[in-house]
Amino acid sequence: MAEHETELVFSPDARRQLLQLKAFEQRRVVDAIREQLIQDNPRRETRNKFALDPPPDCADHELRAGSLRVMYRVEEAAGAIRVIVALIGRKNRNKLIVEGEEFEL
Repeated sequence: MAEHETELVFSPDARRQLLQLKAFEQRRVVDAIREQLIQDNPRRETRNKFALDPPPDCADHELRAGSLRVMYRVEEAAGAIRVIVALIGRKNRNKLIVEGEEFEL
């Protein structure tokens, strides 16, 4: 278990996007979030989790879960870490598709 207190918050957009996925895709995203963002340091870069450079307005990190992408922001205050899931999309070649529209990174 992580040594820090981590609070996870889904934006209204991310919550809606998660619910639009098929059940097995929802599980894949939730499992990846639990393992990579809650049980591990959300800022530690791995093969499937990294900072965006330059970051878009909504998020500063990306988490890969198969072809799905979770864009999130990390805030830290008083020893507590808050992870805000901004949006969830699907990678299609070099494009990120969010709710049927191409998202500019």
